[in-house]
Amino acid sequence: MLIRNCRTLLMLGMMAFSTSSFAQNVVLNGKVINTKNEAVPGASVLVEETKKLVSANVEGAFSLVLEKGKKYSLLVTSTGYNSKLVAEVEAGQSAEELTIVLEP
Repeated sequence: MLIRNCRTLLMLGMMAFSTSSFAQNVVLNGKVINTKNEAVPGASVLVEETKKLVSANVEGAFSLVLEKGKKYSLLVTSTGYNSKLVAEVEAGQSAEELTIVLEP
């Protein structure tokens, strides 16, 4: 009985810890377009501080899970376009989508 109670408490503690850790993260949604306002599918978005790398979908959209309140630098690259560094992106400060424009 004591072992079962310990297991239950341990599971509840782990669930509470994981919930509080998740609550500190936010999803940053963005879109990569070109100067003609066209999507840039397959563009790479690298978070320099964490080395997370995602690719934009066919509509140029991407999502990143980042720690709320921290500032990040995003390096965006795609074949045929100049690379672009977007600095000082603060996670969780805006519900709007981040739009990044790449130049050919």
